[in-house]
Amino acid sequence: MKYAIGMAVLAATLLGACATGETPSDYITMPPWAESGPKPEDFFRVYPARAREAGIESHVRLQCTIRADRTLDCKRLWEEYPDMGFDIAGLAVSTLFVVKRTDNPNLQPGKTVILPISFQLEE
Repeated sequence: MKYAIGMAVLAATLLGACATGETPSDYITMPPWAESGPKPEDFFRVYPARAREAGIESHVRLQCTIRADRTLDCKRLWEEYPDMGFDIAGLAVSTLFVVKRTDNPNLQPGKTVILPISFQLEE
Protein backbone atom coordinates (compact mmCIF):
# COMPACT_ATOMS: atom_id res chain seq x y z
CA MET A 1 0.00 0.00 0.00
CA LYS A 2 1.32 3.44 -0.91
CA TYR A 3 1.03 6.14 1.72
CA ALA A 4 1.11 9.64 0.30
CA ILE A 5 2.63 12.21 2.61
CA GLY A 6 0.95 15.51 1.81
CA MET A 7 3.09 17.47 4.27
CA ALA A 8 6.36 16.12 2.89
CA VAL A 9 7.15 19.04 0.62
CA LEU A 10 10.70 20.17 1.23
CA ALA A 11 12.12 23.44 0.03
CA ALA A 12 15.72 24.54 -0.05
CA THR A 13 16.39 28.24 -0.35
CA LEU A 14 19.89 29.04 -1.49
CA LEU A 15 19.59 32.83 -1.31
CA GLY A 16 17.63 35.22 0.84
CA ALA A 17 18.11 33.83 4.34
CA CYS A 18 20.87 36.30 5.16
CA ALA A 19 18.88 39.23 3.79
CA THR A 20 15.87 38.47 5.99
CA GLY A 21 17.84 37.48 9.06
CA GLU A 22 16.12 34.11 9.13
CA THR A 23 18.09 30.94 9.57
CA PRO A 24 18.30 28.52 6.64
CA SER A 25 16.41 25.91 8.66
CA ASP A 26 13.34 28.16 8.37
CA TYR A 27 13.10 27.08 4.74
CA ILE A 28 12.70 23.34 5.18
CA THR A 29 9.38 21.82 6.15
CA MET A 30 10.06 18.34 7.43
CA PRO A 31 7.37 15.72 6.94
CA PRO A 32 5.68 14.78 10.21
CA TRP A 33 6.93 11.19 9.95
CA ALA A 34 10.61 12.19 9.75
CA GLU A 35 12.86 11.82 12.77
CA SER A 36 15.62 13.55 10.82
CA GLY A 37 16.34 14.63 7.28
CA PRO A 38 18.34 16.87 4.97
CA LYS A 39 19.51 20.35 5.92
CA PRO A 40 19.65 23.41 3.64
CA GLU A 41 23.34 22.83 2.96
CA ASP A 42 22.51 19.32 1.73
CA PHE A 43 20.16 20.79 -0.87
CA PHE A 44 22.79 23.37 -1.85
CA ARG A 45 25.40 20.64 -2.28
CA VAL A 46 23.24 18.58 -4.68
CA TYR A 47 21.37 21.37 -6.51
CA PRO A 48 22.10 20.77 -10.22
CA ALA A 49 24.69 23.36 -11.33
CA ARG A 50 23.18 23.81 -14.79
CA ALA A 51 19.74 24.46 -13.28
CA ARG A 52 21.16 26.87 -10.69
CA GLU A 53 22.97 28.85 -13.39
CA ALA A 54 19.79 29.00 -15.48
CA GLY A 55 17.68 30.01 -12.45
CA ILE A 56 15.50 26.89 -12.73
CA GLU A 57 13.56 25.60 -9.74
CA SER A 58 11.83 22.25 -9.79
CA HIS A 59 9.75 19.62 -8.07
CA VAL A 60 10.33 15.89 -7.99
CA ARG A 61 8.26 13.09 -6.58
CA LEU A 62 9.93 9.94 -5.28
CA GLN A 63 8.47 6.56 -4.43
CA CYS A 64 10.27 5.27 -1.36
CA THR A 65 10.28 2.02 0.54
CA ILE A 66 10.99 2.21 4.26
CA ARG A 67 13.98 0.01 5.09
CA ALA A 68 14.41 -2.00 8.31
CA ASP A 69 16.83 0.66 9.62
CA ARG A 70 14.09 3.33 9.02
CA THR A 71 15.94 4.98 6.09
CA LEU A 72 14.39 5.26 2.64
CA ASP A 73 15.13 3.40 -0.57
CA CYS A 74 13.73 5.66 -3.29
CA LYS A 75 13.25 5.79 -7.03
CA ARG A 76 12.08 8.61 -9.28
CA LEU A 77 8.33 8.68 -9.80
CA TRP A 78 8.02 12.08 -11.51
CA GLU A 79 10.05 15.21 -12.12
CA GLU A 80 9.06 18.60 -13.43
CA TYR A 81 12.15 19.14 -15.61
CA PRO A 82 13.53 15.84 -16.88
CA ASP A 83 17.21 15.78 -17.77
CA MET A 84 18.11 18.70 -15.49
CA GLY A 85 19.37 16.46 -12.68
CA PHE A 86 16.71 17.20 -10.09
CA ASP A 87 15.83 13.51 -9.88
CA ILE A 88 19.42 12.66 -8.93
CA ALA A 89 19.47 15.55 -6.44
CA GLY A 90 16.19 14.39 -4.91
CA LEU A 91 17.49 10.84 -4.60
CA ALA A 92 20.63 12.17 -2.91
CA VAL A 93 18.74 14.09 -0.21
CA SER A 94 16.24 11.26 0.27
CA THR A 95 19.05 9.12 1.71
CA LEU A 96 19.21 11.54 4.66
CA PHE A 97 15.69 10.81 5.93
CA VAL A 98 15.08 8.62 8.94
CA VAL A 99 11.47 7.63 9.64
CA LYS A 100 10.25 7.95 13.23
CA ARG A 101 9.43 4.78 15.11
CA THR A 102 5.64 4.63 15.25
CA ASP A 103 2.72 2.26 15.57
CA ASN A 104 1.29 3.64 12.32
CA PRO A 105 1.01 0.56 10.07
CA ASN A 106 1.65 2.73 6.98
CA LEU A 107 5.07 3.79 8.28
CA GLN A 108 6.55 0.39 9.02
CA PRO A 109 9.55 -1.16 7.25
CA GLY A 110 8.57 -2.49 3.84
CA LYS A 111 5.82 0.09 3.34
CA THR A 112 5.93 2.65 0.53
CA VAL A 113 5.69 6.42 0.90
CA ILE A 114 5.51 9.10 -1.77
CA LEU A 115 8.01 11.89 -1.10
CA PRO A 116 7.55 15.18 -2.99
CA ILE A 117 10.57 17.49 -2.91
CA SER A 118 10.79 21.11 -4.06
CA PHE A 119 14.07 22.71 -5.09
CA GLN A 120 13.91 26.50 -4.82
CA LEU A 121 16.60 29.12 -5.34
CA GLU A 122 15.06 31.90 -3.26
CA GLU A 123 11.74 33.07 -1.86
